Amino acid sequence: MGAPSFRATFFLATMALLALATAGCEGADDRFVLSLEGRGSVEGSAFLDLNRDGSPGTGEAGVAGLRVGLIPTGSQEPAAVLTSDSEGVFSAPDLPPGSYRVTVEGGGVLGDSLEVTQINPDRIQLPVGGSAQVTVGVSFPVRSVAQARAASVGTRLYVEGIALNLRGSLPGDVIHLWDGERAIRAPGIPTFPHAAGDSVRILGRVASVDGRTVLAPSQGFRLVERDTIPEPLLLQAREAHEARGGELDAALVRVEGMSVTEVRTANGTVVATGGDGSGSLQVRIPQAHLTQAGIGALEVGAVLSVTGLLEPRASAPTRWEVRTRSGSDLEVEAQGVIQGFVFFDRNGSGSVSPGDTPLEGAAVRIFRSGDAATPVAEVETGADGIFRSGALDVGSYQVEVRSESLPDSLVVRNISPSPVQVPTGGTAEVTVAVSHPLVTTAEARELPDGRTVFLAGTALNARTALG
Repeated sequence: MGAPSFRATFFLATMALLALATAGCEGADDRFVLSLEGRGSVEGSAFLDLNRDGSPGTGEAGVAGLRVGLIPTGSQEPAAVLTSDSEGVFSAPDLPPGSYRVTVEGGGVLGDSLEVTQINPDRIQLPVGGSAQVTVGVSFPVRSVAQARAASVGTRLYVEGIALNLRGSLPGDVIHLWDGERAIRAPGIPTFPHAAGDSVRILGRVASVDGRTVLAPSQGFRLVERDTIPEPLLLQAREAHEARGGELDAALVRVEGMSVTEVRTANGTVVATGGDGSGSLQVRIPQAHLTQAGIGALEVGAVLSVTGLLEPRASAPTRWEVRTRSGSDLEVEAQGVIQGFVFFDRNGSGSVSPGDTPLEGAAVRIFRSGDAATPVAEVETGADGIFRSGALDVGSYQVEVRSESLPDSLVVRNISPSPVQVPTGGTAEVTVAVSHPLVTTAEARELPDGRTVFLAGTALNARTALG
């Protein structure tokens, strides 16, 4: 009886164990499923943060190849290292819940030219069965003007500072940027909202133009609307011409009391050369700026004070010229000019009539009214009979033609107007009629044969009355 009873007891015990084992396995399977459902995921994107505001925006493309680490709190080793794809997307679909620190590995796609501008958020709390989103912005570094000038050609970087001019005020859509220490030019910059005096950030590639460092091509972003332009550096003409050895390239400067010695015009731009006793300087002024300043024409002899931006001269890159930004950059002492026309007055009328011809080579002298002893200008007519003085102070003047410069027997018959009033920044027009002398009958009888004269008197007969 003992053996069968033992076998029955063992059988029952075995069945019970199997039942428990089965129940345990079922429970274990359920717990395994719950464990899988309790894990979470991290999704994110990396983008080129062109405006460095930390948020993806229009035109800011994804960055491929960026390595993002997820490091659990309290650990030094990442639980996962994710690499962004061609769209800048990265993901970790199976992570234990918990707290993680988000990092970006150096090197790789960052290299020496990119830096992280934003990790948002830089710490995440991954919930049970949940997900977390991460955004990583990378961009080019911000450098000072001095650092940009020292960087290798081709380096992409940002420079922040004050815009010294409005885009479009200079040829080539150039903006001059001042960071408080030095200035740099950014040519070819697309339109962006800003005004001269605004605080801006400009992205560009370091390049060399005319032997000087520039940022090109460039892209601009306004940081702060200020409308406060730094005071220009007050220089002598020679200092501006040499830009202190290039240290002042692109700077905003002012030169005062410069006497203009040469003026030429090309393609709507007036190029004036002058000096202040220290040396000479070339100034490039769009005609529109002269108009804005109320200056009809810039003349030789004018005294010019100018504010503008230093740029290397294309024909001599080791020498600089000043470029004006608007009419407010110009000051000319109250001056004007006299322009006149000397002509042969065929019929002696004293005014220009059909058949009258210009007189070339007439020597014209200009005196201040009330001072006939010392001429303030001496000029000569061209083939078109035109003469033009240099810059003259505003006021009243007398014009005369030297008799010895006229052909034999010709005299000045009329100067109109006389005196001549020179206006501020304008041109006074005068005509000089030269013709044969008007004489009396007695005077005519004393003249040698062959002299041509005008004789005034009363006709005693008709022309056809005598044979």
